[in-house]
Amino acid sequence: MIQNELINLITFKLSTMFGQENVSICSSGTDALYHLLSTIGFEDTDLVLIPSFLCERVILPFIKLKIQFKLIDVEENFILPSLEQYMLNYSTNVKAILLPYLFGYTPHRFEEILDWAKKSNIIVIEDIASSFGLHYSGKLLGTNSQYAFGSFGYDKLLSVGGLGFFFSGKQVPFFSLGRTTFFPRFIDYNSIVKKVRIVDAHFLSVNVIKLLAEYFNYFAHEIVTNDLLEQLNHKLDIVPDLLETRKSNVDFIFSQFHSTDRIKLLSPKNDEFLTNRVACVINKTIYNNVLNALRSECCWVGQDYVYPIHKWFPNNEQYVHTMNLSSRIINIVTNPKNKTLARTIEILNTF
Repeated sequence: MIQNELINLITFKLSTMFGQENVSICSSGTDALYHLLSTIGFEDTDLVLIPSFLCERVILPFIKLKIQFKLIDVEENFILPSLEQYMLNYSTNVKAILLPYLFGYTPHRFEEILDWAKKSNIIVIEDIASSFGLHYSGKLLGTNSQYAFGSFGYDKLLSVGGLGFFFSGKQVPFFSLGRTTFFPRFIDYNSIVKKVRIVDAHFLSVNVIKLLAEYFNYFAHEIVTNDLLEQLNHKLDIVPDLLETRKSNVDFIFSQFHSTDRIKLLSPKNDEFLTNRVACVINKTIYNNVLNALRSECCWVGQDYVYPIHKWFPNNEQYVHTMNLSSRIINIVTNPKNKTLARTIEILNTF
């Protein structure tokens, strides 16, 4: 069946790209994490460490699977935990840590975190939802562990409006995943196909976005053809080379605005110097003024692209840096559709 061939092709491309034997496709990044966790096999007493500055959807699979987890603070004035935070929260019950590359950023002392986890016999689960195709010290993110998951959802580096994938020690057939989502997010297949005709490319070319959108569309309209397979086979080969549009925006931001004591841009620590959101930390005394100035000019910045999980839980004193950061951060959107970048930087420079 052509349907099987297409699924196998996408799986093969991901498997080849990441050097992983077991690759599975499913309906979303959240579903991908759910199924990945299901393949590991957690005991009742096992514990997973999760950064507290992250989208709240990440913890839904843990709750559904009744896997114990502990939220850990981030590094001071940074969006990811430090090695010290992982070590501080370690106990003999810790079986795994979640290692997200939020916005494409990697943690400081990255190699030391991986080395500590290996020596401590801790499973590392890489979250590459917003870092697909990026490298650190020449190594592709998502290849530092046997376990990784990602998403092609809204405004990810590779974005088609949906679809997730994961790598684990066990191959899970697509058909047990594809038609049922445990964490529904409505996808209008027709609107995806219409949308790709007018969207400017950011990580993928419009043609590749359309091809993957047609992959979604198959389930409603059965439009997959052998010609589509041939095109997709070619297009997926050049995915890693299609970063330049978004990267030019990142370069523009850092070339036109230089961090000060009042406003600090966090540099994305990956080989491509690329991120889908440039994190901008602002002094509390001017934060509201800066945000209001940007909002009044309809600048495309986010205060809400990260939903700190700590807000779900009462012991907020455990997440001092996360709480501080969440009240001081904005995110400058690097999507090529963002036509307000120049004005954003101009406003920031006035402070």
